[in-house]
Amino acid sequence: MTTAPKCDPWIPSPGELLLALSLAVGMTMVFWWPLWMGGGLQGGDLYSYYMPQKMLLAESIQAGRLPLWNDLTGFGYPALAESQTGVLYPPNWVLYRIFEVNSAYVVSQMLHYVIAFLATWGLIRQLKLNQGAAAIGAIAFVYGWLPPRICLEWAVIGAAYFAVILWTGIAWLQTGCPRSLGALSIALGLCLLAGHFHLAFISILGIAVVAGTIVLRRKLNGVDAPERLRSRTGWLLLGLMGGFLIAAVQLIPTWELKKESQRDEVGKDFDPAYGHIPPTYLTQLIAPWLWHGPDVSTDKVLEQPSPGRYPAATNKVEAHLYVGTIPLLLAAAVLAFRYRQRNEMSLLPWMLMGVLGLCLVTAWPLVVLKHVPGFSFFMGPGRYGMLTAMAIAVLAACGWDSVLATWLSVKYRRGTLIAICLVTVIDLYAVSREYTFGVSPYFGRQVFYATLLDEVPIDFLDESQVGEAILKEHPTARLYAPGANIPSLLGVSSLPVYLGLGPEIYFDPNLNINFQNASPAEIQTHSQHLRGWGVTHLLLQQRIESSGWPVEYKAQVMDPVVNRAMGRMEPFYLYELNDAPGRVWLVSDGTIRSFESHANTVQLKYQSDDPTQLHLVDLAYPGWVVDIDGEPIQSTDEGPFRTIKVPAGEHTVTWRFRPVSVLIGAVVSLLSFIGIVAASWIAFRRRLMCQLNLATKSKG
Repeated sequence: MTTAPKCDPWIPSPGELLLALSLAVGMTMVFWWPLWMGGGLQGGDLYSYYMPQKMLLAESIQAGRLPLWNDLTGFGYPALAESQTGVLYPPNWVLYRIFEVNSAYVVSQMLHYVIAFLATWGLIRQLKLNQGAAAIGAIAFVYGWLPPRICLEWAVIGAAYFAVILWTGIAWLQTGCPRSLGALSIALGLCLLAGHFHLAFISILGIAVVAGTIVLRRKLNGVDAPERLRSRTGWLLLGLMGGFLIAAVQLIPTWELKKESQRDEVGKDFDPAYGHIPPTYLTQLIAPWLWHGPDVSTDKVLEQPSPGRYPAATNKVEAHLYVGTIPLLLAAAVLAFRYRQRNEMSLLPWMLMGVLGLCLVTAWPLVVLKHVPGFSFFMGPGRYGMLTAMAIAVLAACGWDSVLATWLSVKYRRGTLIAICLVTVIDLYAVSREYTFGVSPYFGRQVFYATLLDEVPIDFLDESQVGEAILKEHPTARLYAPGANIPSLLGVSSLPVYLGLGPEIYFDPNLNINFQNASPAEIQTHSQHLRGWGVTHLLLQQRIESSGWPVEYKAQVMDPVVNRAMGRMEPFYLYELNDAPGRVWLVSDGTIRSFESHANTVQLKYQSDDPTQLHLVDLAYPGWVVDIDGEPIQSTDEGPFRTIKVPAGEHTVTWRFRPVSVLIGAVVSLLSFIGIVAASWIAFRRRLMCQLNLATKSKG
């Protein structure tokens, strides 16, 4: 492996591209064959977080709307700013227009697995290693670090762009090709537009470590002129800055939301150390069988005190770090046999990146770094293990290319390579699965928190009548139900909610109500809260035993969506809250004649004999404007919700979400994208002409 400069970035031949693409697609079939057969995923955050967001996205795209606001989850929240919906991520606009929600989600996952595999392959080939090395490295990184995180959409998307950013960044430093720098900016911009900021931040750390070491080595060895070295380093920083500018339409609204959210400061609602890897758990790299097995509860083991453990909670998905036994041995071999000879200094960037990842995953550096921008914004230090996983994958590739392959005769080389790849795939497949004997229909389909199913809850939306029945009876209804955001799939606004980054009100402990064994005073307080939150109906897992609750029992419900999403075999119990006004009401006598709520828009018609106030129990978030019969008016919001003064008579009131932050961000993003593409193309053409002129002069 070498970092000597060459004329152009590595570009695969058609034959090699076909080989890499075939392996990339084939690996998704091996690991995720139920998804290829039309199935889906359930578990983890899939239905309590992602699917309600994707349903809003799909419905809005089909209706020709840009869903900047989610109107069904709690009191609403800015869907673009919260970021995980991926409102402006270009592939989403294609996939969720073509496919139904579950298929679009699955295709997106498989597509990014393929991108991650191809990009890792390209990175290793850019480092001048052979195709066999690229295959080993891509399998180790993609199918070592990612499968246990299948319940987290951000993992595969972020990892895919991590590999692309490393590839393009190194290609720029090696060759100075403007196309590589432009691709780096666009890759970082797309990663940020997808809403997965933490892995984008980790990607920047990774390219900073690798690039910094490469530049230092070149400077010490005199490979490049100092002017060229400074120029390429400076342009690399500008390329990264360009990625942030491309994603300004996503980043500016998110920064606005952060100031209104639970992450405005570190506290009980936000601990950056959550999701770390205890030092003892790092033994999974060499002995995963100690932690994974049918009789081992990994989460319970991770709860136990252990030497060097940071005092914070974690879980087995965030704490996973394994790339396969053979890749780890190959990485150790190259360090032992090549680095000792001091003739392969380019191993140093990957060594440093791997060690940095191992330090950060333990969360101990956060004692200092939690006060540093970037580190203070994210939870899940275990995600820094992505740096270590990639470092081991690259070192393993080098181990094959420069150690093992050189020891083997040509006669045995191909067979050994195939055997290594097959054993590694079996190894990684086995570690990613959790086997529970005696449950034959799902045997081998449990992937940490996710289960691979032939039929998923969202497939049964047409059979659910709960949401439709509630809204038909009470158009301004809001449902209080378990399952976090799951009930919003039924088309009705629901509380409480689960958000990674959300308005601070959603982290108020008062939102979690215990309907059993409450005292009369507590019942009165809770009832007032429910009415004040616009709640009209309750969907509970247990019947209310106390007669003090002001509710009317409606029905026993087995909902085909909510029951399946929560894995509940028992019925729910539906209640209606007495004298509950719903999401909107008039202070004095009057009537709400109609009510419609969509992403970005709330419209209602009312009739009142006297001037009064109108309350809408949706968040009064910056960017909402309101008019009466088309005439803009000033809101008189009281507390966290929306309030306006309305005249007597029959009128139409319309709220529209028009955040200035999105407009400013859109202008910056559009101009930046056009500028980066144009500058890259002009610089590339100029470089090409210089090369042609030099070639012509040399022939002359």
